[in-house]
Amino acid sequence: MVAEDRKIASLSFGFGCLAVVAFLIQLGFPDAPKTLVPIVLIGFTIGMMMVRQGLSDPVVIVATSLAIYGGLPLFTMPESGTLNFGLSYYGAYLIYATASVAVIFSIGLSVVLIRGAKVERRDAPERQDVWLRASIIASSISVILTAFYVLQNGTVFTGNKQYGEMFLARHAAGSGILLLGVPLAVAGLCLHLSSGVKRRVDILLLNFAPFIFLYITHMQRKYLIIPAIIYAARVIRVRSASRVAAILAGIFVGLVVFSYAGYLRINNISFSEALSEKSLAGFSNQSSAQSIGGETIILYATASSAYNGQVTALPMAGDYFLAPMMSLPQFVFGRAIFTSLNDRFSETVTRAAYFRGGGWGFSFFGEAFAVGGFAVVALVTFVMVLGFRWLYVRARATGWQGVASAVCLASLPNALWFQRNAFAYFFREFLVIQVLTILLVVAMAMLLTQWSSQGARRTKSS
Repeated sequence: MVAEDRKIASLSFGFGCLAVVAFLIQLGFPDAPKTLVPIVLIGFTIGMMMVRQGLSDPVVIVATSLAIYGGLPLFTMPESGTLNFGLSYYGAYLIYATASVAVIFSIGLSVVLIRGAKVERRDAPERQDVWLRASIIASSISVILTAFYVLQNGTVFTGNKQYGEMFLARHAAGSGILLLGVPLAVAGLCLHLSSGVKRRVDILLLNFAPFIFLYITHMQRKYLIIPAIIYAARVIRVRSASRVAAILAGIFVGLVVFSYAGYLRINNISFSEALSEKSLAGFSNQSSAQSIGGETIILYATASSAYNGQVTALPMAGDYFLAPMMSLPQFVFGRAIFTSLNDRFSETVTRAAYFRGGGWGFSFFGEAFAVGGFAVVALVTFVMVLGFRWLYVRARATGWQGVASAVCLASLPNALWFQRNAFAYFFREFLVIQVLTILLVVAMAMLLTQWSSQGARRTKSS
């Protein structure tokens, strides 16, 4: 076991014991503010950042994300303690506290079970050219597909489409192909950062271009978060406590900025009026639960619905074993072949919005509880951490070059928000669409490289 992993294991088991004690104290005093477990997880996350000296490990992102989701409701909870749809906070807290304890111990077990490689290899220059060519191909196709999507559906940014209308547009005929611009954009950026060559500004601009177009089209904040977190993972190095503090401050500022962007979007406020006194006053006058973390409160409500039995899992753990069916083409099989907990919850609480194409994400950990209680919450958390750990080890073993590195970097946004949806979405969006997109683009680049090499040899021989 490398030195870094030994430190991670020690941190894990030490903070894990603290988290168990904190959880027991909270159970003994159920009316007290539920701050202890999130504070322990935040401390563990800071320690991991210091050891890893960066954000390239998806497991660090998993812990950071859970710390954010575990801590936000403590500061944004309505005074009544009641969540959306009249659901209680207590059940959701128990589920998320269990997940927090499980993720700390799971990280320690994962570094013991999957040993990190000590020796890193570097690709030959000709192989590095393949990764760079694949990056250009992916980003170029993404720009083209996104441009066609804009021509077909318009943009929220220009005001010719409302935010809610874009959800309906995604289900229109042909939109599925055009929306492949998203995984292609991710593939392009990740392959460039995994090429092993010095980063080129012109290619980086091409890599970032589709994300800008996607944000203008949909006005969804994730299209800004995705490139930011992937690029930061390869660039930022954390070597001091001051840098950790700067990262945490950046996360807080980012939460405020993205919450404000959401406020502008929900209230149909144009960007020309974004910094007006009226807009800023309206944002600051909202309750804290609405301003920052409002979506997190809804996420907790979904977990609470699982705890209260308002929504139930499919028989025989069907939410997991049948999840691959959601990856099958809908134009062939239709949506009825598998319905995720996201859709079942949305249909239950907001039936009219669901049939208009809207809906809610469902807590990943709430789904685990619905399937098998707290034991499955802990088990599923361990499996996810183990998977992300394997990706990180494979990426480091290649010297952060090639397919393994690109897939690991592409997993970072999914590590950040996989807990916002049922497992079927993670399976489809990352394990199927994103990974296959990277593999197909690399295969195209290899074929083009082979053809160009053959053509050069023929020219030379003639």
